[in-house]
Amino acid sequence: MVIGIIVVCCNATNLMDGLDGLCGGVTGVVALGFLFLAVNLAMLSGAININHDALRVVMALALLGAVLGFVPYNFNPASIFLGDTGSMFIGFCCGTLMILFAAQGQFKWFLAAMVMFSLPLLDTALAFVRRYVNKRPLFSADRYHLHHQLVARGFTVKQTVMISYGLSIAFVLLGAAIVFTRTRYAVGIYIIVFGSIIVAAFKMGMVHERVKVTTAQSLGTSNAVTPSSGEVEPGRVLEVKDPDRKPEPEEDKKKGDRAA
Repeated sequence: MVIGIIVVCCNATNLMDGLDGLCGGVTGVVALGFLFLAVNLAMLSGAININHDALRVVMALALLGAVLGFVPYNFNPASIFLGDTGSMFIGFCCGTLMILFAAQGQFKWFLAAMVMFSLPLLDTALAFVRRYVNKRPLFSADRYHLHHQLVARGFTVKQTVMISYGLSIAFVLLGAAIVFTRTRYAVGIYIIVFGSIIVAAFKMGMVHERVKVTTAQSLGTSNAVTPSSGEVEPGRVLEVKDPDRKPEPEEDKKKGDRAA
């Protein structure tokens, strides 16, 4: 269980690191939420587990401070970058904090931390579902993540990053609400919210890849690059068919595959 949480969190932040300032800023918002949970848990525990309380607060403060010092230089246009090692390390820190919140059977706090970290988790989960539905390798790269979808819909990089910050703040507030709500009520609310998000993702085309097909034409033709099914949106898959090429017989195709 512990290994699974760490691996998922590391990959979630790594996959989110697709735009300048995106991963660091979202992690900063999440770290602020984790700090809120750590302080509240320390106040409620009554100094019974003072070592665990201090560790959670210090880790949340360290993560928040490191990210806040980094994001101004990583915001678009960026002068420094996280890289795979940096993005996976902050994912490791988030996963470690989530495990610490689950210590001593504190399921309520673990659930709150997981909800606060929902934006990277949902983006990663949708990526794997999308690749499975479209019969593509699960670990193959694509340009259908949430930030790619927003850019494809006409938002600038800065606007996309700010929208992601807003979504992350909403998830942090939703996660913080569990502190003041009974667990069974909070679980019901979260099921409704995340179910609605999944339905919206299907409706918005974030799961099924819609391939644009066009026919190759001469360079002198005015609509040489216009797809037959409409204009190509940024990030969409484009398939170009050659009208003069006849389909290969099945036997010749097999021979060609063997020769290759």
